[in-house]
Parts: sequence; C-alpha cells; structure tokens
Amino acid sequence: MDRPPESDLHHEFFKAEHTTRYLENYVDSHCYAGRSLRSRIELGFSVESVAKHGDEWLVIGNKAQYRTPKIIVANGLFSSANIPKFVGDDTFGAPIIHQEEFGQSSVLTSPELHKVTVVGGGKSAADM
Repeated sequence: MDRPPESDLHHEFFKAEHTTRYLENYVDSHCYAGRSLRSRIELGFSVESVAKHGDEWLVIGNKAQYRTPKIIVANGLFSSANIPKFVGDDTFGAPIIHQEEFGQSSVLTSPELHKVTVVGGGKSAADM
C-alpha cells in the first residue's frame, strides 16, 4: 500500500478511504484454493458467541456456525465516520463532531464550551 499524503494521516493512522480502497483491491486480487477472498466474506453476519473447542474455535452467528483454527477480532478502528441524526441538531448551537475529528478540534480548549457529551459505547468513545 502506498503511503497516503501527510494531510490524511493522524499519528501514523490512515483515513478510512485509503484503507478501504486498499482492502477492496486486495480481496478482489487474492485467491486461495480457487476462490477470491471477496467470495469468502459474508456480510450481515452477527456473531452471537465464540468459544474454544479443542484446537478449533466455534463461531455461532445469526446465519450459520463455523469451526475454524484461527480468529481475527476486527473492531472498526478504520471504519467510516457515522454521526447519527439528532432532532434539533441543526439549531443546537455547539459543535457536533465525530471522534475522527476530535484531535484536530478545539472542543477541549474552547473557552465557550463548558460541557462535552460523548455518545457511543465503542472503543473510540471510551478513548475520548
């Protein structure tokens, strides 16, 4: 993967669009045992439980269950920003930002802002 421009980096992390483009190309261009990686991806699969059974992991989800020797936890560090729509957000009168913008914002240093509310329960919300 080519290094994105400096303006698209934050502490050596790339903006989501660069990682997404790289991964889209990767899953289409890499094949194993006659199948592309894209053909092995199942969207809309919600994991309900993961348990170790001997040398394998049993993954049970909303559509199926799988036995596999390895597990990868993908928790969304490079996800695209998602800001929910709130009633009255257009007249709120204070900044509403995504965690992606937090480090470059003046939310914590602005003398006009005295309270901050963090909405979310993921890792990025906890980091903030």
